[in-house]
Amino acid sequence: MLEDILRTRIGKPDFTISALHSGETLSELIHKIGHDVGNPLTAIISVCSIMQTMAEIGSVDDKKVAEYAKLLTSEAWKISRLNERLVGLLSLRPLYLVPCDIEKNFIYTLERLQGRDKGKFEKLELVVNKAVDNLQVLADNQQLNLLATELLVNCAEAFAKDCKLQNANENKIYLNIFEDNNLFCLALSSTVHFSCESELKELFKPFVTVGFPEEKKLGLGLTTVLAVVERLSGSVEIQETIKPAEQRIFKVVVKLPKVTKH
Repeated sequence: MLEDILRTRIGKPDFTISALHSGETLSELIHKIGHDVGNPLTAIISVCSIMQTMAEIGSVDDKKVAEYAKLLTSEAWKISRLNERLVGLLSLRPLYLVPCDIEKNFIYTLERLQGRDKGKFEKLELVVNKAVDNLQVLADNQQLNLLATELLVNCAEAFAKDCKLQNANENKIYLNIFEDNNLFCLALSSTVHFSCESELKELFKPFVTVGFPEEKKLGLGLTTVLAVVERLSGSVEIQETIKPAEQRIFKVVVKLPKVTKH
């Protein structure tokens, strides 16, 4: 029987982003963000000092300069992403709601990520399946970009962990888009070979990660997704389906208001 083969568990958030805006959680967020910004800043300062010394002694190595420039760019993008998250989590600024194309938004976001970090994102392939052609949701374009960024990064990091554990080489991300009354559902899924040890609903809370402990991830990806979805008057849930050979389909399902015709 199919139900004996496929087993699915679902996690819906019982955490609201308003809890981040005051008290101990906000204090913890500021401290962790400050720490994670400090690390790349230290790296940038160190590399700039080395390059300054090279220039002063007249030692110019084009290969070294290229390596340092790549490192500086990588560290700067880390800070940029942390800044985007912080604004996404804490901003109370009114939204600029306009029709936004879901498919184009995800394609653009993946291309932008590939331009920032080829090693992490270049091999990712986005497979889009859509039930209708006009896939416009009523959203703030910057917020939708942030949503797509966090969901795609989440998949990329899951693939990286799967590669370490299983030497797997999966790189396809599936984006299914369909209608549900006055909402558009976008379901982003990927296949891995490891399970999430926590209850799925816990992943929406800040500072919760599924990576290796030594990686010391900030654990704000799905928290940022929740913040965007709340702001856009939508909903979100996580699904994990266990297949044969211990494969697991990890899926995030987001529902957002679609553009209605007058």
